[in-house]
Amino acid sequence: MKILEKINFRQPKYMLPAILYFPLLGTSYFIFDLFQTETIEIQDKALQTTEFLNPELPGAQIKDDGIGSKYENMAKSWGKIQDYSAVDNIDREEPDKNKEEYESKYTQDDIDLLTEEQQEKAAAADSHGRLNTCRKEMDFIRRRERYVDVLLDLQERGELPVRIVHNDTKINNVMLDRETDKAVCVIDLDTVMPGSVLYDFGDMVRTMTSPAAEDEENLDKTFLRMPMFEAVVKGYLEAARDFITPQEVSKLAFSGLLITLETGIRFLTDYLEGDVYFKTKKERHNLHRARTQLRLVESMEEQMPEMEECVRKCFQTVNG
Repeated sequence: MKILEKINFRQPKYMLPAILYFPLLGTSYFIFDLFQTETIEIQDKALQTTEFLNPELPGAQIKDDGIGSKYENMAKSWGKIQDYSAVDNIDREEPDKNKEEYESKYTQDDIDLLTEEQQEKAAAADSHGRLNTCRKEMDFIRRRERYVDVLLDLQERGELPVRIVHNDTKINNVMLDRETDKAVCVIDLDTVMPGSVLYDFGDMVRTMTSPAAEDEENLDKTFLRMPMFEAVVKGYLEAARDFITPQEVSKLAFSGLLITLETGIRFLTDYLEGDVYFKTKKERHNLHRARTQLRLVESMEEQMPEMEECVRKCFQTVNG
């Protein structure tokens, strides 16, 4: 190349860099190797996901810095879902014809299952031969048919505002800071849609207040724990007090019972239909799930006066 022919490499300004380059390169390599510098990915240790909290530890704290605070902080995150997920309330002052219709969590099959006519149809079409194993549960559900329309009627009358709801408010859908137990964000937003906050609150009560697993076969272990219920109520109302209406507050306790009953209906429906929706790991898995939910409904019925009084006191406390 002509340009190289014009360069006199014997001149010091060209010779010195050429002489020093390779020794410096080798020295740098050994220095980096000495300190074992490597590029690694460091996860944020302050964040964690958890499927459940262990409420059965001896001496577990319910208030202040123990389990109660975790429950309260998580409940606050659902009360502030618009803050954590960038989704705001959609309660708008518009003509009725422009308002979005409610998306009920009930399927028509769930509602029909409560009627005697549908039970007779299910008996006639009992293709999996399972009806005789769950007649007690079917009767239990039919006796509570009156619960199904309570919130639906309020919605139809316009007494419950339309809001953005998550519809899957279990504990592992909230990211918690490992050090502070504070909620960082709400995740799993594929079920977000217009509805009532009572759906979200009711599902929190269902999933957070019982010490038993969802498929626990020993029903004596399934019951609502009032201290956990109080923690959920307190945390939620502290976050939701600026927008929640008196009508919504009056139905908070009932919503837990209703959503638990609904979930039991869904498990039992799937059991009768041959386990086509919920994944199962053992024989009669969905029947055990349904029985656990229905036992929790019984526990809530027994404690409903205390639950409603707890809501009333917490609402007064958060509002000064």
